[in-house]
Amino acid sequence: MTKNFIEQHETYKDSEGEYWTCVAVSLDTAWCVLLDGDPNRACAFHLDGTPRGGLSKVCTLLPPGPKIAKNDTKLWQNINFEFCASGYGGDGTSGQLYTHEDASVALFVPERISKDYLRDVLVEILEEVS
Repeated sequence: MTKNFIEQHETYKDSEGEYWTCVAVSLDTAWCVLLDGDPNRACAFHLDGTPRGGLSKVCTLLPPGPKIAKNDTKLWQNINFEFCASGYGGDGTSGQLYTHEDASVALFVPERISKDYLRDVLVEILEEVS
């Protein structure tokens, strides 16, 4: 079963390529309007994105992609040789810390790293995890 994901004021793409904005959520029903359509004509969807009625079953709202946060920070080693991320202090390496909303995963990317080298590192990590 698909996880409930529809939230008020968010925009979703449907399985036919149209975009919908959720204007209201009431109990187990999300009321959505076509982004470029009549704002006074809302359609009902289950909170998992499937249409309630009046729409073709193929018109299903798709869940959003994973949300990744990007924070400027520094990576440095403490006296126990553990790596730490901090927004200040130390002689650490500056870069971005990427974190995933739904998973306990973080990836630090130094400021001056070539895309080719980063790609190689990511491939190696994926092979190690697999």
